[in-house]
Amino acid sequence: MGWTLSLATSGRALPAMAAGQTTGRHPDGLPGHRQGILAACGRHPPDQTEQRAPETDKTNGNTGLMISYLTLPEAASAAHKTRHNEAGFTLLEIMVAMVVLTMIISTAFGALRLAERSWEAGLKHAGETERLRTVSAVLQRSFSQILALSWSENTKTHIAFSGDQKQLRFIAPAPQHHGATGLFEYTLVVAPHAGSNRLMLYYRLHDPDHIGFAADGSDRQQVLLVDELKTASFAYYGSPVTGDPAQWHAQWNTDAEAFPRLVHMRIVSPPEQGQWPDLFLALHTELSK
Repeated sequence: MGWTLSLATSGRALPAMAAGQTTGRHPDGLPGHRQGILAACGRHPPDQTEQRAPETDKTNGNTGLMISYLTLPEAASAAHKTRHNEAGFTLLEIMVAMVVLTMIISTAFGALRLAERSWEAGLKHAGETERLRTVSAVLQRSFSQILALSWSENTKTHIAFSGDQKQLRFIAPAPQHHGATGLFEYTLVVAPHAGSNRLMLYYRLHDPDHIGFAADGSDRQQVLLVDELKTASFAYYGSPVTGDPAQWHAQWNTDAEAFPRLVHMRIVSPPEQGQWPDLFLALHTELSK
């Protein structure tokens, strides 16, 4: 509901309105209540170059001035919008924006951390694969070069190979990285260390004048093949006695009549390191007494 106030004069024309004041009709032909909206919002229409003459009331010939106002609810709403625009963001809006920003940052850091873990896992897997390849290559080379040597003691012949579930011994040429010539005695052993186990390879120069393997001593050199093992074991496939069917054995002694055909090495690592595949190492010896 609008309110309209009419001011009339008796036969006298009202003076022209000053620039920026409201009349019954806007200088641009807009209704007067549009100017009321501008006034309620604290804005004023631009200055006009010419003024329109007041309209004449055709019923009684008097010149009248029509002033229109907005309804009270419309004026209150316009004023509220003006104050809201001037006040900026509310506390609730700021809190919502902070929550959204926090979620975005958390998601970004989570993605970065996931990428970092994937990269670390890839490097670890690559390192374990390279270590497995290296150890397997060293053992395959060493076992393929085992020499079918033997010696006699008290009318008994002994082969230059012995082993059980935790260690084995054999004679082969010098290690590839050593640079020396001659034959070396090797001992591959599962050794306890700091609550876990290690796969160690010991070697020393072989003395051809000595009968049997040399006693363990400080003169031998060592190579760490695998560290932090849960356990490891060896098994031997072949026929210790000539004519017997070949089968797997937990132990192979120097008094056997032949070398084993295969050596099975089983390595068990902690769960966080991943499992090693079983290694089957072939011996290229066919010695029988």
